[in-house]
Amino acid sequence: MSNKKQDMIPLDKALRIKKALKHLSSLNALVYRLSGGKLWNKWLGKYPIMILSVKGRKTGKTRNIPLIKVMKDEQPILVASMGGMPMNPTWYYNVASDEKVTIQIGKEKKYYLAKQVDEIEKNELWPIICSFYPDYKIYQDKTARNIPVFLCTLKTINQKWREWIDENIKRGCSPDEIYTILFNEGFNENNIQSEMGYRPKKNIINQTKIVPSTKENEIQNMVKKFKTT
Repeated sequence: MSNKKQDMIPLDKALRIKKALKHLSSLNALVYRLSGGKLWNKWLGKYPIMILSVKGRKTGKTRNIPLIKVMKDEQPILVASMGGMPMNPTWYYNVASDEKVTIQIGKEKKYYLAKQVDEIEKNELWPIICSFYPDYKIYQDKTARNIPVFLCTLKTINQKWREWIDENIKRGCSPDEIYTILFNEGFNENNIQSEMGYRPKKNIINQTKIVPSTKENEIQNMVKKFKTT
């Protein structure tokens, strides 16, 4: 998808708009989440929205962002349009830094891995994207920026993984070791905590180096076998 023209929105004006939208988006996300998606659930009263939750790359705090609901079958699509402004939205950099995201549609929350698509896949997805919100085409035409797109894949702990957790807790693996393995397998921290009923006392995920124990090495080998069955 080629960039056909220079940005139509001056950068200084875009920055002012971005600042104003930040507060409105935060309020929209809060109302949506507290109401279970019953309130403030449509953009312009017409287009359904969903709430993206992602960890801030600098603060580590969870950020909640309302986005137009765009789906490919059961896979959410995240479109970093920023209304066609010349800069990417802040959430783009957070998702690019940490692919583990939560998406709430209505009252239902699910955990996903968000992968930024390449130009070929974006071209394939673009008609789907614009069918959900036609103004995306206008936004792309307004900016020299190639609007980034992420395709989300469901990543949640299912029954087989629950059995795996129980089995290895019984084998004597510590909760921290299980937690670290699941995180490294791509599961969301909130999903792990809710399934294990456990929250690490220290931030084991952000340690610069995690030295695996003998039990953890054994379990890592079991994970490889488990994933091939």
